[in-house]
Amino acid sequence: MSRRLVPGWVPQGLVRLSVAAPGAPVNRAERRARSRREKRARPVRLNTPPNWMSELLHALDVVLAVDDSGSEYGLDPTGVRYAAALSAVNLLRRRDDTRVGVVHWGSAAPPELRLPLTPVSKHRRIETALTIPEHGLGGTNVAAGLAAAANLLTHRRRDARPVVAVLTDGLEQVGPVAARQIDRLPAGCVHVILVDPANTCSADLEAGWRALGLGSFTRLDQVSTEPMAWQIADVVARAAGTAMPPLPIHNPTN
Repeated sequence: MSRRLVPGWVPQGLVRLSVAAPGAPVNRAERRARSRREKRARPVRLNTPPNWMSELLHALDVVLAVDDSGSEYGLDPTGVRYAAALSAVNLLRRRDDTRVGVVHWGSAAPPELRLPLTPVSKHRRIETALTIPEHGLGGTNVAAGLAAAANLLTHRRRDARPVVAVLTDGLEQVGPVAARQIDRLPAGCVHVILVDPANTCSADLEAGWRALGLGSFTRLDQVSTEPMAWQIADVVARAAGTAMPPLPIHNPTN
């Protein structure tokens, strides 16, 4: 069964929208989709590192691998994880040496929902890809997401540092299958950002994630755009050779 993104996904980065005739009835599915679009989380503006425009920083090929398993639709129905990822992309747009790919994963990582590594100058394509799928992708199988990320990174540039940022709630018993997929990727390039406000990812599950040989593992206790965006941005900034300035202290609004 084919799946599509809301408001629509075409692999080449084009958007197809259907427009109802004036006065035409709106079916229940369209009402739900419209409500989701109206309520979806918005990106935030992040402060740049002081040397962000330095030519000494490394170019990057970044894959954003986003968990779209069924549990995420209860945890994050407005797509905060996507707003956060897009916030980091907007930071990367202030440079011109980065490409971004997108992987949606759950039980599988459907090829039709992937975005190949794309220059940040083509931000509309990236923005379209960073949209909540209309339907959840089943269970949680990070190995499928990692395999898709590895496939995208076969086209990475020799002079660019690879980064795979995995956004998940961590509700999976990871093990050898995921570890084998990480072995396909450049050492230390996989960074897991686990968002679990209800603390449902147990100590045993967390230990499994930490044992995978990751570049970094970060656990966040709130579904909030700004801290999640900052964490993704810090991952890519450190891969480039710098670090994000501290996050301002205030009550987040998203």
